This record gives sequence, structure tokens and C-alpha cells, in this order.
Amino acid sequence: MAEPARRTGAGAARLLLSGFGAGMVPGAPGTVGSTVAAGVFVAVALATVEPWVTAACAAGALLTGALTVGLAPGLMAEEGAQDPQVVVTDEMAGIFVTFLWMPRCPLWLTVAGGFALFRCFDILKPAGIRRLEALKGGWGVLADDLAAGALANLGVRVLALLWGALSG
Repeated sequence: MAEPARRTGAGAARLLLSGFGAGMVPGAPGTVGSTVAAGVFVAVALATVEPWVTAACAAGALLTGALTVGLAPGLMAEEGAQDPQVVVTDEMAGIFVTFLWMPRCPLWLTVAGGFALFRCFDILKPAGIRRLEALKGGWGVLADDLAAGALANLGVRVLALLWGALSG
């Protein structure tokens, strides 16, 4: 009788870690999960103003990060993988970090630049980011995405400065 309850819990963890199914899309689940988080950012940015946009990004990063650290180890053991592709809450946390404390510039520039930079940094893992994957458990799944998000955040700031210099 305990076995079905365990499977139900594992199914709920998989659903949460997959971003409610975004990570189950074949081909590029990380990109799909990133797109979902970017969509949440756009919706919040259009619906409210600072400091609420930053608060929402911080809350999103904390929530998806906590889910990754807390629940990913079980899925890692179940799938026998260090970073199962179905887990996209780490990418979602990275996108939310990308959009923290954004400077004033057009929303399209923030979203397009931030998304592109985050995905590039997440895939290429420059500046020693790959070493963060060696951390234990869910931290190894999450930390490289947080670092990629921090680099993308800096990149968007440079884009915003260039935009201001070119348009002002």
C-alpha cells in the first residue's frame, strides 16, 4: 500500500520540477522552461511596477531554487542522472536571476537580450560555471544556472547602457 503513495509523491515532484510539464517537451526542455519563466517575468512587468517586479523575480528564483535543491535529488536517483533533462526549475531560477533589478530600458530589449544571454551562458558555461555542476545533490543542478543568470543579468545591464548611449 505504501508503494502507490511513494509513486504519487514522485509524480508530484516530477510535475513541479518539470515546470508543470515544460521539461517534458522533447528536444529542448531547458529552453521551454526558460521561456515559461520569461513569460512570467513579462506578465509581471506589464502588470506592475518596481519594486514589485524585482520582488516577483526574487520570489520566483527562491521558489524554483528551493524546489530544485529539495526535490531534484530524488529524481536524480530515480533517473540515474546528475541533471535530468526533465528538471527545468533550475533554468527557471536562472531566468528569474537574469531579470533581477533590471535597469530602465525597453522591455523587449530586456527580455530578448536576457533570454538569449542566459541560454548561451547556460549551454556554454563560461568562466568556470561548469565546475558548479560538481556540487552535491540539487545544488549541482541549480548553481550553474544561477551563475549563468548572474552573468546574463550583467550582460543585460551592458545592453541597457549601450541602448541609452545610442538612443539618447
